[in-house]
Amino acid sequence: MFSQMLFRSCCRFSVKVALLLASWGMAVAAESAFSEDEVGAHSGDFLPRPIDAESFTDLKGVSPFRRSIDFSDSIVLTGMARIEGNVYATLFDSESTLSYVVSENTNTEGWQLVGVRGDETDLESLTAKIQVNGGEVVSIRYAKVERQSASGSGGGSSRGGGGSLSQEQIDDARRAGRNPAEGFRGDGYRGSPPPEVMEKLNKISAQQREELARRVMEMRNNGVNSDERRRIYSEALDRAARGR
Repeated sequence: MFSQMLFRSCCRFSVKVALLLASWGMAVAAESAFSEDEVGAHSGDFLPRPIDAESFTDLKGVSPFRRSIDFSDSIVLTGMARIEGNVYATLFDSESTLSYVVSENTNTEGWQLVGVRGDETDLESLTAKIQVNGGEVVSIRYAKVERQSASGSGGGSSRGGGGSLSQEQIDDARRAGRNPAEGFRGDGYRGSPPPEVMEKLNKISAQQREELARRVMEMRNNGVNSDERRRIYSEALDRAARGR
């Protein structure tokens, strides 16, 4: 009798343990299945998406490094000069009262002269095409600008006429052609040109020296500062000396 009771108790205990283990196993299986489903459903929200060429479409179309400023409101063309085969245009910014020189070589502002329209003998017909930082090309028309005689932008003049020379300046340029050692007002040097410059001046004709002086004086009248004038004068003189 005792054995039967013990056997029944063990059976009931075994059944309870089996049921408990079965229930726990089902719960674990359900939880595992739910976790896998959750990961599958939301994995795209957490993992980074692959980058392709289309991701950069907007950046290519509107690059912050090729964005131009608005020239039309404040910057005008004030002069044009052809020196030893190179064309130089002078621009004036009415907001900053500064003058700039642009040519086929990109200047410090990232501006490059890529074209000129109109008759170079008629300043009012001229339009300069300027490329900004290798990007957009803008057109800048000529406009006459009156300046104070001692402007802070580098010796501008109120003579007007798009950098046209006074008789005094014309005479000064002629003297510079005949006697380059005297120098001229506007060449960017104080007194006589340095020896290395004189060596180059002696290699070119008096007519070339006078023409260089006239062009540099026109830039002075257009407000180009002395450092920039000296750079342009030096570059043009180098080309002239090599070409002779």
